[in-house]
Amino acid sequence: MASEWTVDTLHAHLTAILDERQTAISAALAAAQLAVDTAEKNAEKWRDSANEWRGAMDDREVRFVNRAENDALLKAINDRLTVSETWRAKATGAALVLMLFSGLIGAALFKAFGG
Repeated sequence: MASEWTVDTLHAHLTAILDERQTAISAALAAAQLAVDTAEKNAEKWRDSANEWRGAMDDREVRFVNRAENDALLKAINDRLTVSETWRAKATGAALVLMLFSGLIGAALFKAFGG
């Protein structure tokens, strides 16, 4: 049985196979390059967003009160509260003393004039 392959047909066949493979490889490389380009663009957008978020967090933290300021503020509030409580206690005591004297004077007047 004689082979249908000749040097020319074999060359043409192998050339066609290599051309098809080269076309497939070129298409795969083009798709891979497109994927890389898209990934790089997305990574750049992500970095921009991350930097923007980081900047927003830094701006936000500037407005936070630090521990020393907070402690000083709490001490000032506690001092004012202590002064207020002391004044209220003194005022209540003075009111009680005034009521006691008023009662004593009223009782003395009642006894002297009415009773």
